[in-house]
Amino acid sequence: MIPQVATTDAVVADTEMTEPVHQTLTELELLPDMHVIDSGYTAAALLLAATKRGSELPGPARQQPLAPENRGRPALTSHRLG
Repeated sequence: MIPQVATTDAVVADTEMTEPVHQTLTELELLPDMHVIDSGYTAAALLLAATKRGSELPGPARQQPLAPENRGRPALTSHRLG
């Protein structure tokens, strides 16, 4: 079931949209008890906000936190050849 969809510019980070979506679902009384997420949505503030609303937000933790200037952009890595 997909009760809420939000379209944004590509530079808007996933974590910036979780709270607005949860707020709308709460207002419509459609917030699930458990909302399984991917690593793009895991952030301590979001996990705490979900807990306060009585919802679980399970998902894998990020390997490295994204710096503010890199949010919404793919992670770049470099490898030395040779």
